[in-house]
Amino acid sequence: KDVVADLSNMIDLVGSDVKVLQNMVGVFIRQSDEIFSHLREKTAKKDSHEWSELAHKLKGGAVSVGSQKLAKLAEEAEKMSAETQKERQALLEKAEEEYKRLCEFLQKEVA
Repeated sequence: KDVVADLSNMIDLVGSDVKVLQNMVGVFIRQSDEIFSHLREKTAKKDSHEWSELAHKLKGGAVSVGSQKLAKLAEEAEKMSAETQKERQALLEKAEEEYKRLCEFLQKEVA
């Protein structure tokens, strides 16, 4: 089965208190929404340093909620300093698709 996220690390970290988990997921989603918005803006620009920083932040957030797939995509994005706008756009679309799946999963699991 395709695992969207493994919440065990998050539960180990904060315990199984639903309110704390909901808060953590809420923070992750708010921050990630903002990061994706900035990544979309930076896709067209040649500012690879800022692109990499944003991708690095996204990777950290993905790891914190147990999403290996999104973390891997963010890590790929982080290393995209010389790629074209088209290549960045393609990876960003994959990451956004995975992020959407992750949000649906988190909202169902931590409700």
